[in-house]
Amino acid sequence: MSTEDPAASRLAAPFLNCPRCGLSITPKARWMTVEHCPRCLARARVAVKLFPSPLPAAELYHEGGAPQPDKRSAPPDGISG
Repeated sequence: MSTEDPAASRLAAPFLNCPRCGLSITPKARWMTVEHCPRCLARARVAVKLFPSPLPAAELYHEGGAPQPDKRSAPPDGISG
């Protein structure tokens, strides 16, 4: 029987990573609770839940495989501007 508190294990991981855009956050204080990716909320208005990890997103994925943030300056394919 595990008595481990999920909130405590979340705080034990030094990085909170976004699976959508690849943002890694390191909370500097225990009371700072970040549940959703601030980049995805601000840019795409999408609430993406961050996941705890001992590694930053850049080290979790193989070279070139990490998620990339949306490119706001580039128009979508097929649309010229």
